[in-house]
Amino acid sequence: MARAAHGPAGGGLLAAGVLIRGRRAPAAPPAPRPAPPPAVEGLTYREDRTLSLVSAQGDVTGVPTPLGGPFDLGQLSSVPHLSGLRAEQHRDGLRILRIPPDLEVSQGARLVKVGDVIRPGTLLGVAVARRARAPHPPLGELAGLGLPLALHVGGHQVRLRGPYGEHALGLSAPVTDLGRVLRAPALEELAVSLSGRDVLLLRVPDHLQVRAAGEASALRPGAALPAHAVIDFLKG
Repeated sequence: MARAAHGPAGGGLLAAGVLIRGRRAPAAPPAPRPAPPPAVEGLTYREDRTLSLVSAQGDVTGVPTPLGGPFDLGQLSSVPHLSGLRAEQHRDGLRILRIPPDLEVSQGARLVKVGDVIRPGTLLGVAVARRARAPHPPLGELAGLGLPLALHVGGHQVRLRGPYGEHALGLSAPVTDLGRVLRAPALEELAVSLSGRDVLLLRVPDHLQVRAAGEASALRPGAALPAHAVIDFLKG
């Protein structure tokens, strides 16, 4: 009788167990790719002291605008050609702290200058002037980070950070071409070298500039990389 209890019924349970173990969990759907940044042609500084982007098609998108302290509008909005446009809230409005040399910001027919205070309820025009920033540089395996790209340096490690993620790279060789090591064509010939505790900027290709975050002037080869730097993509 005990042996019969392990007959057909036991075999059915065993077969069911095999089937259950054989099933695989359904594959997770691929993560959606971030939408490309909008082609921004205007900025609205609203009465509630927040900023909105105005696209070429007239779409308006709000930006999480800090109420205190300086900020970079390109980094807040993830719009590459606004990178380096810095401002801060002022008692009378929005004070402009920095305008990149290849960007024109206008209020009506007048060009906005560094130090100007924009009153709430103002519409500003934005246009690329002279050298334009490449809207879609070939980032290769770093494409998922998005733009703009920042460099964070600590010890002998460099972290490339974008709005959608970051990639860390430990430096051990005396000279490292970041583009080749990271398989990012747009960064090729951007090379760094180790000097004691510092990471030096060794080479910068013509289509790039590297500057300390919040600064207008580009770093020159031989300069030590600061803890936080920004990479601007340029084209002639």
